This record gives sequence, C-alpha cells and structure tokens, in this order.
Amino acid sequence: MALQALALRNAGGSGLAVSLPATASGAVSVSLSRVLVDGNGEQGVRIEDPGASNAGIAVAIHNSTISNNGFSVSDADGVFVGESGAGSVHVALNGSQLTGNGADGVEIDESGDGSIVFTATGSIFEGNGSQDPGDLEDGMDFDEAGEGDLVVELKNVSIRENSQQGIDADEAEGGEVNFRIVNSEGADHPEEGLSIREEGDGDTVIDFIASVFSGNGIPADDDGEPQQTVDCEEADDGDLVVHVVNSDFTNTGDDGLKVDELDGGNLSVDIKNAHFDANADRGVDLTEEGEGNLEANLVNVSISDNGKDGLRSRENDGGDLAVDVTNASINGNTNDAVEIQQNDAGDGLVVLTQVQIAGNGDDTPDVSGADLIEK
Repeated sequence: MALQALALRNAGGSGLAVSLPATASGAVSVSLSRVLVDGNGEQGVRIEDPGASNAGIAVAIHNSTISNNGFSVSDADGVFVGESGAGSVHVALNGSQLTGNGADGVEIDESGDGSIVFTATGSIFEGNGSQDPGDLEDGMDFDEAGEGDLVVELKNVSIRENSQQGIDADEAEGGEVNFRIVNSEGADHPEEGLSIREEGDGDTVIDFIASVFSGNGIPADDDGEPQQTVDCEEADDGDLVVHVVNSDFTNTGDDGLKVDELDGGNLSVDIKNAHFDANADRGVDLTEEGEGNLEANLVNVSISDNGKDGLRSRENDGGDLAVDVTNASINGNTNDAVEIQQNDAGDGLVVLTQVQIAGNGDDTPDVSGADLIEK
C-alpha cells in the first residue's frame, strides 16, 4: 500500500488502519509520502498483525505530518505498529512530524520472534501523550517482548515536551539492543529523556554522538518523582556498552547519565568531550551489580554544579573496576567530586590525570577498595 499527497482527517476511528490476515506471509509494506493524518479520534496510523502471521511489516513515512490524533479513547498513538508473529517490524521516518497526539507519538510492539528496526531522520516528536492524565505517554515507545533484537537509529531528530518520557524502550527476552543517536535532542520531559531496559541475556550498545539531553526528569507537579535525563539498564547477563561523544546531559531532575548493569555482564562506558552539569542529583552514576567488570574512560568532560556527587562509580560484586578520567573539570558539586567504590572481590584501579577539582562539598576523591593514582 502506497499513499501520496493525501489528507486523512477527522475520522471517528483511525485515520489509516491496516490489519494483516493470519495467513499473510512475506513482507507487508505501507508507505506514506506527503500525507497529512490529523484530528482522527483513535490512532493516526494503525498497522497490526492480530493473527500472529508469518509476515513481516515494513512502514515508510516521508515528509508527512501525523498530529492531533487519539483524543476520543485512551492509548491511541500517532503511529502504532503491532507484530505478534514470526516476522520483524521495519519502520523508517524521514522529514516527518509526529506532534500533539493523545498517546505516544509512535509505538511499536513486537511480541513474537522477530525484531524491531526503527530509523528516523530529520523528524520531530513533540507534545504527544496528554490525553489520559492517569496514563501519560511518550514521544517514542518500543516494546520488544520476544527473542528478536531492538535496533534504533536517530539522526537530526528532535524529541521535546512529550507528556511522560521522550523515549521508552524495553527488550524483555534474549535479543540485543542497539541505539545510535546522532545530532539529536531529547528535552523537557517530566520523566526520562531516554529510558532503555534490556531484561534478557542479550547485549546492549548505546551510542550518543553530538546530541543533547536537557531539562528532563522534572515533574510537572509536586506529586511527581524526579527522574534521570538518560537511564540505561541491563538487567540480566548481557554486556552494557555506552559511548558518548560531543554530547551534553544537563539540567535534569535527577542524574545526568545513569547506567546500571545488574547481573553477570560487563559494563563499559567511554565518554569524550561531554558535559554533565547542573543536574539535581549526580552528573554521572555508573553501577555494576553482578559478576562482571566495570570499565569507564572519561576524556575532556565537565561534571559540575550537580546537586549531589559529580561522578559516582560502583562495582558491587566479584568483578574488577577500572576508571580513568583525563582532562576533566569536576567543580561545584554539592557532595563528593568523585565517589568510586570497589565493594567486593576483584581488583580496582582509579586514574585521575589532569583533573581540576574545586568548590565541591568534598574535593578529596572518595575511593574505596581500589588503588588511586593522581597525575
């Protein structure tokens, strides 16, 4: 199905609804180019596989606007794609706007054996998720519940002022998670700008390149709980790898960057040319809870004016810890400039090279269970 230069407006149900028969196979393709989907009572675009067919789903949305849909019922997204069979879901957006929809800007659910592959370039996800005050929604929501992978690539994308999170991503089984975020922003959400959770044995790799996450995790009212601007969690035996280059994580209601590996995998964090400033809690908070190792390298970073510690890193089980910080400014944090703990069996080494530390609650690096070298 290919739609071009159309307007799908003001329907009582969905603007466009496609339901695959249980006998479908191969790849079912839906393409929208220069299409306006606006003011429909339910989903703007709904594509689903209720019969768990063997077919895959491929969706391409180019230079289109999907806005103001989903205010007649709860949980009606701008774009919803649901796949429950063996096939995978591929969704590509280019030059499009998903704004002001009642639930998520885009939601993709894959509950079978297939994978989710999502790419967005030059697109905007803004102001979605306000229809149900008891269940506010996100700019993007990914749920991969089977054995497949979750692969997301964002380039030149703006994710702003959605009613809950900017991006909410969950992978519940053995598949891997790969996120690559380039020249993009996630800003001004009452919860996380980005939340990623991998609950199975697969590995998680997250790349931030020339991107900004700011003003997230600040509740809209006093009843809310502050959240991190970026929260990455690997809850089982897979490894968790985070790369940050030329990116900023600032002005959030909790930690700037929070990364947790909670079971047997390794945690590896590599940060270059980044700012983690003016967050209400810690600038950077890294935790490895299982048998794996924790390795962190930070070069040319600013971690300043945060409400608790500047940098906290903890290895809480039998693995080794290695933290190397070079050419950094860690100033004006309320509590410790640096708190690093090796709390169980395993070796620990902390190297601070040309690190400026001043004006913190405690300027002396708080290092326990590990050797400290300052150059």
